[in-house]
Amino acid sequence: MSTNPFKALLQSSKNLVEDTNRNDTHSIQRELSQIANESHLLKTKLTTDQAHNTSGHYLLAQSGINAQQIDQLLKTLSKKTLFESTDQTDTTDIESFLSKIQTNIVIETVAEGRQNTREDIEDALDTDLEVKWKNAQRRILENWEQEQENKVFGHRLKGTDENTAQFKKRVVDYSSVIKELNRKRLLSEKYPVTKKIREVPNAGYTKTQEVCMNDSWNIVSFLNKETSGGDRIQHAKITQNKHDILRQSKSLIQQSLHWLESEYMKYINDTLYKNVLDAKLGGIPSTAHKINSFIQIVFKKNQQWLQPDLEISNDVPIWVYIYITLRSGHPDLALKYITDHKQYFHKSSEFPSILSEYLTSPDRIISDDSRRLILVQYQQMKYGNIPFDPYKCLLYKMIGRCELHLTDIAPIIRTTEDYVWLQMNLVRENMDEEGHRDEQYRLVDFQDILVKAGPKHFDPNGLNPWYYFKILLLSLQFEKAINFLYKTDKFRLEAVHLAIVFAYYGLLRIPDEPRTNTYDLLILDRQGRTSLNFGYLINQYVRMFLSDDPDNALQYFYLLTLYSNIEGPTVDDMTILSREYICSYVTGIQDYKAILGYKSNAERHPGSLDTYKSLIGIDNSKDTYRDVILHPMAIEFCNQGKYKDAVSIYELSGAYNEALTVLNNQLDYALYRPQPDESLEDRESRREMDDELIRFSLSTLRNYQNDVHIVHLINTEIQLTHHILLQLLEACIRYEKNELDQALELIRSTKLIPMENEYLVIQQHITQFSQYDELIQKHIPSIMSMTVDILYKLWEYYSSLAIGHRQAYIQLITNLRNAVDSVAAFAGLLQFKIPSDILEKINRTTIMMVTKI
Repeated sequence: MSTNPFKALLQSSKNLVEDTNRNDTHSIQRELSQIANESHLLKTKLTTDQAHNTSGHYLLAQSGINAQQIDQLLKTLSKKTLFESTDQTDTTDIESFLSKIQTNIVIETVAEGRQNTREDIEDALDTDLEVKWKNAQRRILENWEQEQENKVFGHRLKGTDENTAQFKKRVVDYSSVIKELNRKRLLSEKYPVTKKIREVPNAGYTKTQEVCMNDSWNIVSFLNKETSGGDRIQHAKITQNKHDILRQSKSLIQQSLHWLESEYMKYINDTLYKNVLDAKLGGIPSTAHKINSFIQIVFKKNQQWLQPDLEISNDVPIWVYIYITLRSGHPDLALKYITDHKQYFHKSSEFPSILSEYLTSPDRIISDDSRRLILVQYQQMKYGNIPFDPYKCLLYKMIGRCELHLTDIAPIIRTTEDYVWLQMNLVRENMDEEGHRDEQYRLVDFQDILVKAGPKHFDPNGLNPWYYFKILLLSLQFEKAINFLYKTDKFRLEAVHLAIVFAYYGLLRIPDEPRTNTYDLLILDRQGRTSLNFGYLINQYVRMFLSDDPDNALQYFYLLTLYSNIEGPTVDDMTILSREYICSYVTGIQDYKAILGYKSNAERHPGSLDTYKSLIGIDNSKDTYRDVILHPMAIEFCNQGKYKDAVSIYELSGAYNEALTVLNNQLDYALYRPQPDESLEDRESRREMDDELIRFSLSTLRNYQNDVHIVHLINTEIQLTHHILLQLLEACIRYEKNELDQALELIRSTKLIPMENEYLVIQQHITQFSQYDELIQKHIPSIMSMTVDILYKLWEYYSSLAIGHRQAYIQLITNLRNAVDSVAAFAGLLQFKIPSDILEKINRTTIMMVTKI
């Protein structure tokens, strides 16, 4: 019921719309000209006689309309007023609109530019702060680390016993090798650094340690190919080129395998030598005869084979023979044997062809079909009930790369070297990372297995760190190997110099940012790559063992540029890091002139650094040597407060203006006078330093002025600033000694503060104020305060004299009072640059002088 009114309303609204849309009136199908003509025609047909007018007036009057009055009113209307033409106002002003848009764009652009500039400045400040903090952090942590190391190694260098003497001799011997290495680098000649460092005598090692250490050196020689006379290489591990990394990894894997195989051949020869009667080898036996005799000695006893599962043909365990030939590095013998004796392998007819395919492939990769055949046979042996030759199973596993995910060790793998050899043969570095993930077994996978096992697995008692070090070398983990050996205090010297050998041959990967990663020796980046902080290693070695041997210490710093000719972001960083370490070291020793050189009679005498400067990227240009070595050292001396040494370095580089600037800054620092509660001892010490600074400044300036080659190089503004600051410091010293007249005369000679109460003189001083150096401007308020105090004390002294004596000083008293007024006026005109407490003191002094008259 309640919805009925709404329905009726809805229907009414629909009818209303229909009524408004319906139009029964016919439209006029005429043009404007036709309408005008027809209207004029209708007008001519109308009659306007009096009768009609009367009838019309009558009709209107009945309706209450006075037609006559309306007619008179209409006649009074002016057509000009009603229909006067007016100017049309254009509401669309395009020019104003575009102008406004342009203004807004300019405003927004300026605002955006300011915002971007602000953000850039903030980012730059943040970056600079971060760099400075990292450098400070580096120095703090290095100093802390050195303190900890000194607790361990300090006694070795300071003692007088035989062990200390031997240790020092080893340090010197190593330094001699490094010096010769750098000399060869200057001549661009090869140097057998592995051989030379290895020849440095060692002492105090056990027999087992010596054996493993010698093995490690042999491995290093194999890897860098020094024993074969190969050229020095720059290894691709430190680059970002994946192809170079892959190529070098393959090469190093082959070198590691070659060493393992050559060592096994030595083991065969040693076994035959120890069992020469049983071997029954006469003349010059071939390698095949040696291997056959070795098998008869090791695998057979009392004419019985020690392992019953061996497959024997013609009194030869065929699978053992193939394994031994491959293990000893003679794949040609294995191929020849299997080719000549195919009938021995009738149970495994597929094997000869697959072995041939395997040995003739450059990457030791067989086809998918061959691999499937190998895998089927391997699984039947591994999981079947039929007895099998374990060496056959091992060979099938190695050739077919079967069950790579299993890390169990076959019982016939008796030594760690055999295990490493097998795993390195299973490794493939050219597998597609995206496909065949179940067939992937890369070098990094094997390395992870060894790292997870840890040193205790290979050396449970921890008595021979060299053994695990050797395993890390064979698995090509050079950075981790150095880090592990470095942690053993006894072998730290060897660790450092092994790292130098690796760096020389480019086998070490260094951090992408070597200047920031400073206190961690081993660094793991986001990609999981391990790198060795070579710069930190060298710096710590120098600080521990060569802190008092500058010549040899620098030789080690030169080694940081072994990476300088390698493309990549680390090149410049290592060169810069080398220079930074040199600057830090040289500024911390006494006889730095022997390294940097010195000047005598306007002639520069070179130091030891000049000979080797090309190793740290410095050419023969004086500007380069000045900018990257001398000036940074001078700045470091300034930071340490050694202004004399900083001046000496600047003079050495011919930067005499910079030398005066150092003295100006030191004078500026000295002008900040201490608080009244300064102790007597501190006051005396400060006065001695001030006197020494004045004497040194005067002597330096005198030497410059007396040298015709230097005097024209000095900037007059810097020299004027130096004169004024020097006089102000002398005035402060006189004032503190209560020598007021001398102090006032020194202040007057600077012409900084007007002493005559004349407006023009004061105005001239106001004009000159802005022309002075900032170092002078910031001290004028304190000098004004001191000047007013001097003037008041002198005025008070002379004014308090007896009348008879005072008459002689009337003019002086007046001059002193006028001088105070002049200073007050000068301070008033500089009121925005003078602290309020200084102004208050000057005004109070002026009032006191007036009230005491």
